[in-house]
Amino acid sequence: MKIEILDLKKLGFKKIHVTKSESGGKSFDYYTLEIGDDYENLCLITDGDKNDTVMLFDYDSFVFTETTELILFIKILQNNYDKTKK
Repeated sequence: MKIEILDLKKLGFKKIHVTKSESGGKSFDYYTLEIGDDYENLCLITDGDKNDTVMLFDYDSFVFTETTELILFIKILQNNYDKTKK
């Protein structure tokens, strides 16, 4: 199933709005989800165009286009993070 904005919201992604003046062109929105804490975290970020692609920030080779894969990846990260905090 292709990633949609509603899926991102359900997964806890936060919407970021970029204005025309900030972008130097047209305004747009993108979505982010941070897993971890202030000391160390991983950030998932959408492409900012159609927002149907999610990438691991700073790692362009980790790209998700399917909701099922994204959900599994997030669950694995959150479960591992939660285990280290116990």
